[in-house]
Amino acid sequence: MSKLSRTKGHNFEREIARRFSVAGRTKVERELHEVRDGNLGDLRSELPLAIQCKVGANPSVWKAVDEAEYAARGKGLYAIAVVRRNRSKGRKKQDLVCMPLGDFEDILSELRAGGTW
Repeated sequence: MSKLSRTKGHNFEREIARRFSVAGRTKVERELHEVRDGNLGDLRSELPLAIQCKVGANPSVWKAVDEAEYAARGKGLYAIAVVRRNRSKGRKKQDLVCMPLGDFEDILSELRAGGTW
């Protein structure tokens, strides 16, 4: 992986950490020990999420979700992947959040049970 690709990925992680910090009203930051300590997810926070970030012209959504699921395993966290497709040849830049459907259903059930909607 080139230095430019790593820098682009790190900048994307920082941006998503800032956005999640504001939205979740909690501190979200890059997981700097991910490579050394195994797959912990790209971001860490008090939110019950294992967050994996991917950016590129054609990032693998499936790989990102697989890595998030691996990071969430056994920790009681929901696996989510945040994926950005860069602009290229007529396509707009687009950000997506992807997660296993079962996790999404669990979140909906928890919201419903907690009376938050």
